[in-house]
Amino acid sequence: MAHHQHSLLCILWVVGCVQVGCRDTACFSKSVELPIVERPGDFIIAGVFNIGELEEVLNQETNETELRCILSKNNRSLWSLQRALSFIEVLSSFKPSLGYRLGFKIFTGCNSVVVSRLISRTISLDDRVTGALLPGYKKHVEPTAGLITAFNIPSISYIYADEDLMNPESYPTMLTLLDTEINEAESIVRYLEKQNYQFIDIWFHDFSREVAYHIYENYLLKVGCGRINEYTSSSGMDINTILPEVYRNSSVNPAKVQLLLFNNKGSGVNFLNLTVNQLQWNDTVFLFGYSNGRDSYVNQYLEVIDVNSTVTNTFIFMGSDFLNVKLDSMWEKLRDKNSVQLQEVQENRPLLEALNTIQERRGFSTQITSWLGFAMSGTTILCQSLDKVLRRNDTYTCASDLRRQIHTSLLTDNFTVSLEDTDLGIKFVNRSYSKGYAVKAITAKGNNTHSRKLGYSSHLEIKLLGGGIPLDLMSTPKEQSCSETCPPGTFRDFLDVINLPCCWKCLTCPIHYYNNRSDQNKCLECGPNETNSFDYRGCRPTKKEFLKFSSSYVILGLTCSGLNLILITLGVVTCVKMASRPVIKAADPTFLIAFLIGLSFGNFGMILTLMKPSPRVCEAEFILNTLFFTLVTSSLGLRSMKIYTIFSAANNFTKPRFRGICTRRGQMIMNTVVLVLNVTISVFVVQLGNGWRFELVQEQLHRERYVMCRSGSWLTFVPFVVPTFLFLQTLYFAFVMRNFPHNFRETTSIFAATLIAIFSAAMFLTGYELSPPKNKSVLRAIMIYISVVAFLGSIMGPKFVVLIRFRSSAKEEREEISATLHNYCNNVATKSVSKHHRNLSKRVNQEGFKSKTEGTREASLSISSDSQLQVRNASIQEPELTPTKDCLSKSATVV
Repeated sequence: MAHHQHSLLCILWVVGCVQVGCRDTACFSKSVELPIVERPGDFIIAGVFNIGELEEVLNQETNETELRCILSKNNRSLWSLQRALSFIEVLSSFKPSLGYRLGFKIFTGCNSVVVSRLISRTISLDDRVTGALLPGYKKHVEPTAGLITAFNIPSISYIYADEDLMNPESYPTMLTLLDTEINEAESIVRYLEKQNYQFIDIWFHDFSREVAYHIYENYLLKVGCGRINEYTSSSGMDINTILPEVYRNSSVNPAKVQLLLFNNKGSGVNFLNLTVNQLQWNDTVFLFGYSNGRDSYVNQYLEVIDVNSTVTNTFIFMGSDFLNVKLDSMWEKLRDKNSVQLQEVQENRPLLEALNTIQERRGFSTQITSWLGFAMSGTTILCQSLDKVLRRNDTYTCASDLRRQIHTSLLTDNFTVSLEDTDLGIKFVNRSYSKGYAVKAITAKGNNTHSRKLGYSSHLEIKLLGGGIPLDLMSTPKEQSCSETCPPGTFRDFLDVINLPCCWKCLTCPIHYYNNRSDQNKCLECGPNETNSFDYRGCRPTKKEFLKFSSSYVILGLTCSGLNLILITLGVVTCVKMASRPVIKAADPTFLIAFLIGLSFGNFGMILTLMKPSPRVCEAEFILNTLFFTLVTSSLGLRSMKIYTIFSAANNFTKPRFRGICTRRGQMIMNTVVLVLNVTISVFVVQLGNGWRFELVQEQLHRERYVMCRSGSWLTFVPFVVPTFLFLQTLYFAFVMRNFPHNFRETTSIFAATLIAIFSAAMFLTGYELSPPKNKSVLRAIMIYISVVAFLGSIMGPKFVVLIRFRSSAKEEREEISATLHNYCNNVATKSVSKHHRNLSKRVNQEGFKSKTEGTREASLSISSDSQLQVRNASIQEPELTPTKDCLSKSATVV
């Protein structure tokens, strides 16, 4: 089955070759598929070289235009001619061991895919052909090798190789003296790994694109970084223009290792002239690929360096042994047409014409093709493999059988090729020459050079002659990256993380971040309550902020609190010592003492507010503020209710309601009940942890923590519910009693004090939540201080004034109070009589209307003065003094 498939492939290929015999209006001449030079023999080695170009020529016999291969004088054709002449020289020099005649055929592909296919048909149909040396480039190798290898003809490619060409299913008898592009790239990678080069800039020609990108993607981006730049001479931009443009637009300096994958030495010469001589690059490693790293180029590279240069650079050359063998004497022999053995060559005019062309162009003739050693070695191996098979006396039934035996010999046997007295051992592994590339290092400073051979590098391994890389060539940190090691406390800020992931600058970690290891890409964040240490190598707890004892706020607060305490103490002493004075007696010393004790609690609470917070301090502050608010509001509430009740009763000539509460004993009991209730609730709230709780507050993460007391939950405000109700009651009573005698307007003072307290509380609530934590303690202290001062000044201030004013005689104070009461009661009596008269006038006018209505004040406004006089004369029997006596008797209890 496989044999039938193989035969079918051959038939289709031959038919395809016949079908492509024309191009446009011109057909190919029959001569294009014939050899230009041949020598008869029992066995034939075929060689295909692209000598010449296709041209349209008029056939004199048929008078038709046809395509013929005309030898051209361009460099590519003349280099192909060199290889063709070496092909003839090797075959002419080879001595068969069994006396058979070895012939050859030379074909020219004319750089045409169609011609290559036609040639492959001619070669395949000749049973004498036992081997073929195929042309150089892929577009010519594949059309030629497809049919030739299908006929089992062993074939060697000496210039080109890739994974497709090495596929045994597509090209079963194909071998190459080159590595595939992937293997070539891997050979370079093996050396880079050994040298530990990690920061590399790659420059390549189009022919080396696959090699360049394989190194870049499979090595550089995994272990290092660098740039990859294409240099195409056909673009019209030379390396002098491209290189400055690449580095001008980058924030990163050129890499210390420059990998040059050019396909000619001219680009390498220009690159070195610009970088070493003009830009004065120093301590740079220039690594050349196999195409431009051959020995024949080394001298020209070194000649570029200025002899007076002070910079020191290293040049690493990786080249095949076939490239590194100098063939100058061989080329001199090939240039002499008389030495070339053409006497048995038939139709040798094309070669003779080419030789004449070479002699005419003496300048070009000195430039030997780099692939001459490959062509000679491939030809030699084909000859040796045939001879080895024939010497074994192995029988073969047909040409195909012999070809398979030759192919097996190529895969398994060892061969030796002599080039310019240099013997090269050749062994094919995986259908390609496996020895790898010779690695040579040259250190140059001006005209001083030091050269040494390091070993061989293949895609499988690198073998060093000295067992390792010399110390002076070992990779340094600058050759591993474009940056130094970033120590702990810093991080790597990548300059171009996509294209240059190993180029960075070391930056100190941001605030609140740290790094305790070297070469980290980012810093670690400290905990919420931590910030960075001073060297950014660790974290430390954030600073705890609170009001220091030396703070101006604390000093001022303690001073004001001391003054308040002095005034409160003075008030208590006054209430005790001068309890018999009417102004103290009228205000009720018990009320005043309870009130002053409450203010003292507030004063102490303010002092605790300014102290360094702690759980105990916060609990004590909460309890003291509860006592302060409870005692003050309950005392003021009960006092204002008592005054309102008494004067309302006096105003209406009735007995006071709630007489039990109005007594001193009743008020003391009520104060005690409210105080005990609130203290109990406060203690309970504190035990639940919902009181004034100790906390460390941060405005932002990692910032300073403010030590402060804060409300634990809504339960914090439960102990203030009853005092708030009493506070609102005080405000109401104080407002409705605003017209009482000024000597007894304690509620007016209370009203002023409560308004001040409300105002300070409103300001406190407005600004407290908006203010920073460091100001909250000060705001609480200010609010408490304002409230204490307001209450103290409003309640005790007028009493101190009276005591100072009547400090020598209590009799004068009583007389003034009695006069005030007399005037007040006269006013009350007058208002009462007027009200009575208005009611009588209304009853007379309505004639029997007996119901008493409210609003007589408005109705009496319409009664004339004459009518009032008549009513008074008719109805009033008692003098006005009578209600005044009643008023005095009922209001005496106030005093």
